[in-house]
Amino acid sequence: MGKHRLGTINENGELLVDFCGDNDLVIGGTLFPHKNIHKITWNSPNGRDKNQIDHLMINGRWKNSLCDVRAMRGADNGSDHHLICGKIRLKLRKAVKNRTNKREIFDTVKLKQPEILKKFKIELRNRFQVLENLQDIKPSTVESLEQGWSRIETVFKETSRNTLGLRQSERKKWISNDTFSREKT
Repeated sequence: MGKHRLGTINENGELLVDFCGDNDLVIGGTLFPHKNIHKITWNSPNGRDKNQIDHLMINGRWKNSLCDVRAMRGADNGSDHHLICGKIRLKLRKAVKNRTNKREIFDTVKLKQPEILKKFKIELRNRFQVLENLQDIKPSTVESLEQGWSRIETVFKETSRNTLGLRQSERKKWISNDTFSREKT
């Protein structure tokens, strides 16, 4: 609960504060300084008692997105409660276009399987023998070293791509497959 609350807290208020503390919730109506008339959410039928008993709660992660919360007294809703209105500012992330030079992540976990490890070693050995037979690298020039390194890198990438394949990204459990399929369209 923030500094800008109205009235005294009772047992139900204590329970609400404990619930919010356990679930990382923030009570939005107590964060912003307003006149008391804009904090009152309930008028008693006798017209004397007024209190702040209705609240807007938001996850603590989104606390900085909350701009303002106040009671709107002008709305006629046929009740002795006033409506609570909150202003939220969201910053949406720009949609990322498909990158063409995306980094390949190979499924190296497959190397724990003996048959795949053996196949990988054999294919890598064969490719390097072919590479040695093609051309001798002159170690004296920097340019030939760069060419040699790029050939070695290419051999490793092609062998890994053919033998191991790319690692599949795991989807987060709290997002359904339906959500992912909508996102792609």
